[in-house]
Amino acid sequence: GADLVVHGNNKADDELAAAAEAGALLVIDSLEEIERARAAGISRTLIRVTPGIEADTHEAVRTGHHGSKFGLSPDDALEAIRRAPETEGLHVHIGSQLRDQGAAQMAVDWVTALAARARNELGWKRETIDLGGGLGVAATPDERELTIAEFVGSLLAELDRALAEHSLDRPQVILEPGRSLTARAGVTLY
Repeated sequence: GADLVVHGNNKADDELAAAAEAGALLVIDSLEEIERARAAGISRTLIRVTPGIEADTHEAVRTGHHGSKFGLSPDDALEAIRRAPETEGLHVHIGSQLRDQGAAQMAVDWVTALAARARNELGWKRETIDLGGGLGVAATPDERELTIAEFVGSLLAELDRALAEHSLDRPQVILEPGRSLTARAGVTLY
């Protein structure tokens, strides 16, 4: 159960209860979900944030743009942290079937800046940054496919750069490229 991450912008109460029973990490998608999660007995949470980044992918699988039904705006994310300062960290996901690192690196910069803002304004220290996922695969034999190592390596390099820029320590990092990898050196890869 501790390895489960429960997502979704419309979680039913029985799903919250099952997540609590399993000891899963719950990704909060709205301010009202904070109290529902507490009532269900959830003890581990991340706040999903919407960075306003348009990923270069099909519009049906974009999730980080302004107006997305997933996640909280920066101001609402700070309000969520005020209401639930025990939250473990931040989650960002800009879309699925990503074929280049550009937008994903922008999301890393954005979520790191938000973590610094939360530290500066609220004294909050996150333990985890979940960089979502969405690594794409080639649709035709001619298309170049990013390897997991390229995708993850570019995100971790950008994260280290952004953390240094904001004088933040490296947290636990969760990456969800859509393929199973092994956890090592404090970085959890899904």
